[in-house]
This record gives sequence, C-alpha cells and structure tokens, in this order.
Amino acid sequence: MTISFILIAVFTFGIVISYLSATDLFIGKGYLTLRRCLYMVLPLLFIRDLKMLGRVNSAIVIIAVIGALTGLLASLGIISPVVQRISDTRIGLETLPKAVGLFSNYGDVAMLTCYTMLMVIAIPRQRFLFGYGMLLVKLIVVACLVVGFLGLQSRNILLTTIMGILAYFALRFVYKRPPMLRVVAGAALAAIAITGLVGVSVFSSELIELLKNWGGRSASASAAARLYQYEAALSVMNESLISGVDLETYRRVGYILDGIHNMWLYLMVQGGMISVMAMITLILRALIGALRNVQGAAEIQPEAYAGAALVFGMLVATMFYAGAGEVYWFLLGVVTSISIVYVNPVESGAESKDKKRFVQPKIRRVPLTANAGLANRTGKSQ
Repeated sequence: MTISFILIAVFTFGIVISYLSATDLFIGKGYLTLRRCLYMVLPLLFIRDLKMLGRVNSAIVIIAVIGALTGLLASLGIISPVVQRISDTRIGLETLPKAVGLFSNYGDVAMLTCYTMLMVIAIPRQRFLFGYGMLLVKLIVVACLVVGFLGLQSRNILLTTIMGILAYFALRFVYKRPPMLRVVAGAALAAIAITGLVGVSVFSSELIELLKNWGGRSASASAAARLYQYEAALSVMNESLISGVDLETYRRVGYILDGIHNMWLYLMVQGGMISVMAMITLILRALIGALRNVQGAAEIQPEAYAGAALVFGMLVATMFYAGAGEVYWFLLGVVTSISIVYVNPVESGAESKDKKRFVQPKIRRVPLTANAGLANRTGKSQ
C-alpha cells in the first residue's frame, strides 16, 4: 500500500510541476488530481477480506445497472440528468437519441459495464449481489445492461466489454495449462496484447476514421473533433516530454488539452513521462497482484480472474476516455486490493489440514511385552 501512495504522489507531482508559477492552476490541478486519486485509496484501506470485497463488488453491480438504465431513461426524455448530452441516434431509431445518464462520461459506464459482465461470468452466486447471485438475478442484470445500452449507444462500452470478456477467457485458458505451456501461452498473449495496444496508440487516428462509419453524421462529427484533439496534443507533446506542456502553452491551448479523449495523450501533455510512468506502474502492480492470486487460494480465484481481465478492458477504455476520473481510480483500487485480500484459512481448508496433522501424529509402534504393558498402565519405565 505504501508503494501505491508513493506512486500517486509521483503522478500528482508530474501533473502540477509545470504550474508552480501559477498559484491558481497549481492549487486547482493539484486538488482535482488528489481528489480523484483518493478514490483509489478508499478500496485499499477498507477491502481486507472476501466478505468486504464481495460487498464492494455488489455495490458496483448496482451502480452499473443504474448508470445503464438512467442512460435509457434520459434517451427517452423521462429524466433530465445534471449533465445533458443528447445527440443523433447511432442505432437508426429516431425515438432513441444517444444520451448519458448518471455518469456524464461514457468511459466510466464502459468500465463499470465491463466489470459487471465479468462478475456475472466469474463470481459464484454466494458472493454476487450480496448473496443473491442465482442465475435469474444474473440474467436480469445482463438484461438491464443491454437495455440501457440502447440509450447510451457508446462504442467505447461495446469495445471495452468485449475486450474484458476475451481477456477473461484467455487468462482462464493460459492458467489451466501446465507450467511450461503456461509460460509460452502467456508470453504469446502478452505479445499480442502489447502489439495491439501499441497499434491502437500509433494508429488511433485511423481507428477513429474506421469507427466513425458506425453511427451516422453524429459519429462522424465526433470522430473529427477527436482527431483535432489528437493533432493538437501531438503538436505540443515534444515541448516537454518529462513533465508535460509548460504554462504558456497550456494557457494557449489548454481548453483543447483538457478534453482529449485518450487518457494516455492527456497524461502525456499534462504530466509528461513522470505521470505516464507512474500510471503504468500502478496498472502493472494491480495486474500482477491479481494474477498472483489466480494461482492462490481457490476462494479468491474468481475475483482475481475478473480483476485481471478488467485491467485489459480498462486499457481499451482509456484509448477513448477523456481522462483518469473517479470511476477509473476506484476500479483500479479495487483490482489492486485483490492482491492483499486475506482468505480465511477455515474457508481454504488450511486450518483443518493443520488440525488433522496435530490430532493424528505419527506413533512409533513398540512390540508389546508383559513388562512394557505394565509400564504403560502404571506410567513407570522399566
């Protein structure tokens, strides 16, 4: 946990170092960054066992369902969220425009939906939705997410969820192999994942050009706006690769840089390599910790698989995500906490095995003679 705090401090330092001479920006950006990072600290402080992890995961399921359904209600005009984002329909139904609900950012809903679907697949009924995880309840949760998607109509939600599910089954496949094949398969999957992420980062403009064909004029306009953001970010990125853009550049084009729909470009121009490397380290620690528990006690393995797969889904979401917001930090904290979850030895069977070894020690057999029998009865040695 101490390492996480240090990395958060380094991340924040990278964001604010360029604004030391502007007190208002320094305080404003520092406060906003630390407030968001606090959402990662909360799970690390309070999640200590499977019971608490199950409660947090159950709350996430409820929040994801509410986020999806409120998107549909906003699309139908039944409710009016605080932040209203209504655009042309992406699914050909004029009565269902694209809208947002409880969350004003589609990236937040994408990550919540991905994690909820992973829990539907992986988590046993005893720990899903406060113990009410029977098949019917899971089907209702999935139905709510699908119906809500009709109002949200976000490509980010779809791509993130698909990536998370594919990563889950890939991890299950890898960790069911013998050790040698596991290493080979893991290396191959890691190479594919890294190549894919690098490809998405390098060819993000071409990918957006491809995706804009789905959704009509509104999607095309959205893609054009994002390409403009990317071009602006790339044009100023090389000014300071270590700590991000300077104060003068930020005052000139900051209104564009603050809304970049790619978390990595956003961090690169805001905090430079300092913040980017701190974030990568936080993500790797969360992923490695979850994968370590995949090979741990059987009770924690479902949550470990779901958490590790969520990391891959979050990486996809960040490619079309406007920044590391509260939901992102909270989910990163939940995945990180999986590595420190304590599994009750009674649940894992370790204590019962120890008791068995203690109650039934090995006894050296001694030939029973008349004198030995008398010694055993009287407690005296011959």
